[in-house]
Amino acid sequence: MTFANIYDVNLEPLFAGDEVNYAYEIDTDSDFDTLEKRAKEFGAKGKKCCIQWENPTDGTIAYWSPHGSTFEPHWY
Repeated sequence: MTFANIYDVNLEPLFAGDEVNYAYEIDTDSDFDTLEKRAKEFGAKGKKCCIQWENPTDGTIAYWSPHGSTFEPHWY
């Protein structure tokens, strides 16, 4: 299972209240669509952010970009 969230430039989650540290479950690349839409909304409002994902079974941490996974943040 893979989990992802939207982070600011300090790599802090951008959600507040009950959603702090909330991570979305990701099963396929298309599951990133909702996160990417939300990241673009934050970016359009001037809040620089990226989508970080993690696979806890093997410890992989990477980022999502319009071209797929990357090891460097793609900023929206």
